Amino acid sequence: MALARLSIRAGAAWAILLATLPVATAAEAIQDRVEIIHARDRLLVDAYHVKGIGGAELKMPEGEWPEAIIVRLHGFPELESFTAASKTARLDCALIRPERQHPVQTCRVGDDSVDALGRESDYFEVNLPRKISSSGDDTIQIRWVDQWR
Repeated sequence: MALARLSIRAGAAWAILLATLPVATAAEAIQDRVEIIHARDRLLVDAYHVKGIGGAELKMPEGEWPEAIIVRLHGFPELESFTAASKTARLDCALIRPERQHPVQTCRVGDDSVDALGRESDYFEVNLPRKISSSGDDTIQIRWVDQWR
């Protein structure tokens, strides 16, 4: 695995993204495309479906996290799992398939159920709970899987 580092300047602030990419042939190296927009009060992470499996490492811009961190997963037919983890907390979202029932998306931080995941017509949106970006945590790891193969 290799790290690709993208630094994006928006106004006076920087958003830095480290995306893990496999070292492979050109055909195998195609990964979900990730873009970041950092405004004063929010960090928007847009992931665009290519393979549907991916992740990124977000670094805290300018000494503190913005009030809102939003991840949008564009073009995903389904979202099997999503995680966001810092030193102090972890968000786990999963598609649960109870026997003889419709599948249900659930999200948890520890033992607590949270309302963090929504679906729009062309993307899934995950609003990271503030526990994930609490003070002292300067890195957030995010991972996603569209559908189990």
